[in-house]
Amino acid sequence: MERVYIIGSEGSSVVKIGRTVDLERRIPALQTGSYLPLHVIWTCAGDNGLETYLHHHFAKFKTHGEWFDFGQDDPVESVKAAIRNRVKPVPKARQEDRHESADPVPSLAVRMEDAVSTRMANAEDAARLDLPEGSPIMVIERTYYGSGGEVVEFSTVLRPSGPYLVSYQPTDEELNSPRYW
Repeated sequence: MERVYIIGSEGSSVVKIGRTVDLERRIPALQTGSYLPLHVIWTCAGDNGLETYLHHHFAKFKTHGEWFDFGQDDPVESVKAAIRNRVKPVPKARQEDRHESADPVPSLAVRMEDAVSTRMANAEDAARLDLPEGSPIMVIERTYYGSGGEVVEFSTVLRPSGPYLVSYQPTDEELNSPRYW
């Protein structure tokens, strides 16, 4: 089972927010690159989507890689609050809830950003995509931002890797359409 974790050193406000399936093996691997003793501060069940959401949510605290400086704030309480306040996608309207209106439905999101990367499929990815484990896959991490720059929704899409061209800019009409969300 995947775990999202916070690792840090005693007396330091800089922590790593990461994800692993084997925390016992992850700590020694990280320790070899740190002159300070590292220990697990907090952990919870979580996948790539949660880890990436937290990285985006705390981007202003990022120092490098997956390391964040929370200053005087408690990183554990900050992460717990971010998870509690995480906006979930709104389910599609039921037929009886739909109505005709000349005014577009206001949206919380004012900007969308896609981060596209590739990686090798792990066992879970391979099962979902019906591919052999270790096959190259494309990862699209889509983040929607509110008017204050806050993350209002996040999603991760996995696709078999191939010669794709990803190019899309939604129109204002699409962004304000209830069908778009």
